[in-house]
Amino acid sequence: MRRLHLFELGDADWLPPSLRGSVGETLSLLTDCFHPYGEALELVADRLAEDRPGRIVDLCAGAGGPWRRLGGLLADRGHTPEVVLTDLHPEVPARLRGRLGLGDRVRIWPEPVDARRVPDELVGHRIMFNALHHFDADGVREIFADAARAGSRIVCLEVTERRWRCLPAIALIPLATLLVTPWLPPRRGFRLLWTYGIPAVPLITGFDGLVSCARSYRIEELLRLAREAVPAWNWTAGRAGSTWLPLRGTWILGHPTLGTPARGR
Repeated sequence: MRRLHLFELGDADWLPPSLRGSVGETLSLLTDCFHPYGEALELVADRLAEDRPGRIVDLCAGAGGPWRRLGGLLADRGHTPEVVLTDLHPEVPARLRGRLGLGDRVRIWPEPVDARRVPDELVGHRIMFNALHHFDADGVREIFADAARAGSRIVCLEVTERRWRCLPAIALIPLATLLVTPWLPPRRGFRLLWTYGIPAVPLITGFDGLVSCARSYRIEELLRLAREAVPAWNWTAGRAGSTWLPLRGTWILGHPTLGTPARGR
């Protein structure tokens, strides 16, 4: 399947904030429920516990992604770094912090942050969950180059793949949204309205899920883009996802070569 950089509804600037927040929160809650990252989070937790960064900067964090689970995995390994969640459309800090259950260890950056041009004051290891496919090839190179400019290690995990066998699982997202939303706390009025009164959330998550598959990068493509952007760095990539869902996403890790200092410690 050839990569197609199609348009996702969730990227639209004209989306009402209440709808955008409902879509992001629903996807994050589904992540908590079904654990699509699975063994990939174990891999990341092991690497972060080994590196022991003082701060982790989550780019394109949306409604927080899998931090409830990843935060627990890091705590089990005796490491509790500061986590800074950033996004082009930042969430409400108190609401998001409470839902993730991370307490004072998580901060929500109040200003919009472009993953291709991260502010210098956001020093730390960078991480992206299921967001890299939102960028075209030039954008991916810019993300990697900006991490290198800051001397910040970066790891990106993607749930979706550009493979036909992933489409049936992705197509079930609207049904899963309708079935589990009433049972997922907190039960917000806007999320219920946009899910059942006006079924925009299941339509958007279903459509964008299928588009995400078409936009996803394969391992060899990610490595090529990374090495074009920062040839002097060490880049490794692989496939790892859920242990039971038919999704085997991709991950890529970049860090300076030995002897090159990295910021964020």
